[in-house]
Amino acid sequence: MQVNGESIKAFRIIRGRSMRDLATAAGIDVAHLSRVENGLKGATDETIQRLADALDVPVGSISYPDPPATAETIRRVVALLGAELAASAQ
Repeated sequence: MQVNGESIKAFRIIRGRSMRDLATAAGIDVAHLSRVENGLKGATDETIQRLADALDVPVGSISYPDPPATAETIRRVVALLGAELAASAQ
């Protein structure tokens, strides 16, 4: 899951919470929250969940699902698996 910093900031402002208050409630550093809100840093799934809990919003309101694999990524994985299978068959 990927964090949506703009949504976190919007919900924080709507809820009338300071960055320090939200960071404390979520158990993270204020500087980390600032970087997340501004899109400069990601967050772990656990941190996203704690932020959602602290904001009293569904986790989907402040996150995106992980992007699907691209065709190029799938080709690379298939090639690697094919090479491993060929090596193990010898």
